[in-house]
Order: sequence, then C-alpha cells, then structure tokens
Amino acid sequence: MSIMKSLLAIGLGVAAVSAVKADPVVKLLPGGAKSGGTAVLTVYGKPDTGAGLTAVVLTLNYDAAKITGNPTVAASAGWAPTTNFSAGQAKIAVTSSDGQFTAGPIFTVSFVKADNSAVPLTVDVDPSNSSFADDSFNTFSFPAGAGSVLLPGATRNLGGAITGSPSAGLSSVAVVAGNALRLLKKDDLTDLNGTGAALTAGISGRPSFGAIAGQAVVAVGTTDGKVSVFDASTGAAVGAAVTVGTSASSPAITADGTIYVAASNGTSASLVKVAGATTTPWTIPGNAIKSDVAVFGGFAVVATDAGVTTVRLDTGAPQATVADAAIVTSPVLDGKGAGVISSASKLYGINTSTGAVDAGTAAATLSSEGFLAADGIYFGDTTGAVAKFAAGALTTTPFLSKPITAQPLVIGGKIYAADNSGNVKAGSADAIALGGATTKALAATGTTAADSLVVAMPEGVIAELPL
Repeated sequence: MSIMKSLLAIGLGVAAVSAVKADPVVKLLPGGAKSGGTAVLTVYGKPDTGAGLTAVVLTLNYDAAKITGNPTVAASAGWAPTTNFSAGQAKIAVTSSDGQFTAGPIFTVSFVKADNSAVPLTVDVDPSNSSFADDSFNTFSFPAGAGSVLLPGATRNLGGAITGSPSAGLSSVAVVAGNALRLLKKDDLTDLNGTGAALTAGISGRPSFGAIAGQAVVAVGTTDGKVSVFDASTGAAVGAAVTVGTSASSPAITADGTIYVAASNGTSASLVKVAGATTTPWTIPGNAIKSDVAVFGGFAVVATDAGVTTVRLDTGAPQATVADAAIVTSPVLDGKGAGVISSASKLYGINTSTGAVDAGTAAATLSSEGFLAADGIYFGDTTGAVAKFAAGALTTTPFLSKPITAQPLVIGGKIYAADNSGNVKAGSADAIALGGATTKALAATGTTAADSLVVAMPEGVIAELPL
C-alpha cells in the first residue's frame, strides 16, 4: 500500500507522491522494561542530504497478550501523529510540514509490559502497509523483516548520539551521549548526574574507571584532544580538562592515579602522562592514533598509523616499534607479563616485562576489540565466529552469521557477542535482533545472575539484558 493510501486509511490525507530517488533511513530502535514497566520504542530517522523527512506511516504487529492496553505515541517537535489501534496492532502516521533534516527521533511508541519473560517481545513492521516520504514527495519502503524488540531489562534512549562504547564501574555505567558523560545506575539505568557532564566533543573509545588520591573517578579522552576526569558517583568534575593534542584516545589510569593517554596533533603522535594539570608528552612514531593505551609494569602499549609501540614509563622513550599501518584493535594485556594487539592481517604478541613486540602470527579475519578471560583472549571474527588466542595459538568457534564487530565478553564460561547488524547472542541461546549495529564494545555490570549485559547503539539507545 502506498503512503498516501495508508494515511487515508487512518484518516489523514496527503498529496500524490513521485518515484524514489534518494536513500534516507527510518528504523525502529528497541525499548525495554520489566513486567508492569513501560518500554519505549523509538522510531529514528536519518534523512538524505538536503531532503527532509515529512511523513512516516507504520503498521506495527505485536502479541497483545503481553501488553497492557494500547500503546501510546509521542511525536518529536514539529511532527503531528494520528493513530488507530486494534488488538495486537498499531497503525501510526506522523507528518511534518517543515520536514526533519537532521538524524534523530521522529516519535516514540510506549508499551506497558504485562509479562516478565526473559524472551524479548517482537514488534514487527508490516512492510505492505508501512512507508515514509521526504519533502520532494519521494516515497520509501521498509524492508521485509523490519521491526524491533521490547527487551526484558532497563532500556533508555539518551536523546543524543552515543560515541565510543559504554563502561561499567562498581555501581554505575558510564557512556558518552550527545557530547556529555552520562553516569547511570547499573541496576536500572536511571541518571546519577542528570543530563550529564558536558564535554567539548565525543569519544572514540570508552570511559575509564579508576581511582586518583583515593577518589573513585571516571576519565575520558575526547576527539578534540582533551582529557577530563569526573567523580564516579556524582559526575562532578575533578579539576579542569587538560589539552593533550587535537585528538585523544581513551585514558589508562594506573594504581598510583597517573593517567596515560595517546594523542595526536595532526602531524605527530605522542603518549602523554597526565598528573593533575601537568602533562608530559613523549613523542612516538606516527601521526594518527589507532588504539587506546594499555599499561602494565613499566611499559605502555599504543598503536598509531606507524605501527605498535611500547614506551618505557620511567624515561618516556620508545622501547620497541613494529611497523604495521593497519592496526584494528587496542592492546589487551593479561597482567602476567604478556599481551596481544591485532592488525588486519597479524596478531602481535607483547612482552610487558621487556617491552618487546614479536613479528606476529596470521590473524586475517579478526574484527573486534579483544577481551581477556581466564582461559585466553577473545576476539570477534569477520565470519561471525569467536576467536580465542591461548598458548600461542588462535582457534575459532562459530557463533553468529555476520561479522562480530563488538568486543565479546566471557562471563561464567558463557560467551556474549554482537554482530554488525545488531544481533546479540549469549551462549547457546537464540540471538536477539536489536535492529541496528551496536557500539564497538559490550559491558557487564558484574558476573552474577543479578547483573546485566550492557549494550549500546550509536543512535542513543542503551539497554541492559539479563546475563
């Protein structure tokens, strides 16, 4: 059915439309809640350059027995909704006379959950009765299989694009959304610091938890070259942000409270030691930063477009460099004197007792950051497998059907991973389809059955799933 017929079917008329000529995106982002809670599903739009989105028609189908009453619809500013509900079905049309020219939420659909099953509730889009349009009167179809899910745990849309990935501390989850550091309670994702601590830019890695002078803190390095430190409970700034370059990696916080961060000024790269307001930069080979920093013993490890470099922390001098411009992961250190870092073709071993980096072993299909588990270091693979590096050998286990791009986790012997389409899988259970890619890393609030897997999406959604 065309968008015009769909709108007329629920009482709203529009002018005739013409053939498709652009490529905007409208998709559903997941919501979630426990039984009796309200799960808010977000309809998100990304218009084509220069063409504003002006109309969206959705027919949603769901299991009415698992929902209390009809869902409610709330449109974003500038959009006007019309709705029609029947058992297990919602027909929704929203229009905008001005058009939406930037990516963001168009409207939300709120469902009150009537069950507490650990199995997500699927909300399907009927593609034959759903479409959207832009201000040039082009119409667009939803693909077969479009839809989303209502998850069994706390889920929020933070109202701004998520950059980097979330991290979990002792009592909170830290994530950067809309250029603000958001601290969320780990049990329900409610706010600990309101709308967040303002940053001057987003991040490329993830927030780092640690302690400085006995105070629990979280530190971030932003893509405009600043390092900022905040109280891990309140989000209050701990000192002023310091500038280390024009871009900065995620920081590493050592046991003595010193921060190490990789930075670039556009023409050279450095490892920077940050102690309060004092910065000590040490030049390393390369220009662009390709990884976060890892520190163990007397060495730091970081990658640039020139390759992998280990740096002595007593002198700041590079100890070893292996040339490879195609590094794809950050270093993972085992705390026992060894570690690895991967490029597009090789997995390099690191000796953190001597600072040596070996010549590498073949690892052409690794596609995610690595995770240190008790029995080895785990990576995602471009084939959808999970790869484990242990005892000098790399082995793979089939897991998902598409490339795994989010750092896998291993908790209680169970593997958790997400592919580049947003399919999240825990052990042998069926994958949960989120309807869009996740950020580059998953997180976990702990290791018990009372804890949660934390998953984030770049569009602003963060969710907790039962372990």
